[in-house]
Amino acid sequence: MKEEKRYSVGDIIWHSRYGMNPTVKTCPICDGKKEVTLILGNGDKVILECAYCQRGYNNPTGTVTVYEYIAVAEQRTITAINSVISAIGEEREYKCGYDTLGNDDIFDTEEEALARSRCKAEEASRNQETKIEYLKKDKYRSFSWNAGYWLRQIHEAEKNIERWKEKAKICEVRSKGTKVNSEMGERNERKE
Repeated sequence: MKEEKRYSVGDIIWHSRYGMNPTVKTCPICDGKKEVTLILGNGDKVILECAYCQRGYNNPTGTVTVYEYIAVAEQRTITAINSVISAIGEEREYKCGYDTLGNDDIFDTEEEALARSRCKAEEASRNQETKIEYLKKDKYRSFSWNAGYWLRQIHEAEKNIERWKEKAKICEVRSKGTKVNSEMGERNERKE
């Protein structure tokens, strides 16, 4: 934390901040292929849509938008000062139009403001990389859960298909006038 300098309304200062420059890059999970291969514990491979480059209900795109943080210093004029005095001292906030600036982000020279902006941009980049790594790990868990879910659904559907085929046979036999006792597997002629 830098030593606090006191500014007045009307003073021209340099404000340090960082901007974001969006860049489209190849998805780091699917490498632009829009799908990933999950290897199950038994060695089977399951191909799934890449959820990392998928946005909402849209299909995967094979790309992701990554924000590169850039250092920015801009010259501003102080329009108001908010001051709070307490037992531990005085805290001041400076207003430049609608923006409230902390003392840590106000400098007398552009070079000082840019140096602080670079530190802030590097910290934001590190935070983004940490978030990306966390999301990658979280998505892997999601992929395995999704694979398990859909394999379970396939197994249930296969069981249902067998059950439905048996019911279709019963309907077919009944339509020909033969009564079927499905529990006993016996066929009896229908008497009317």
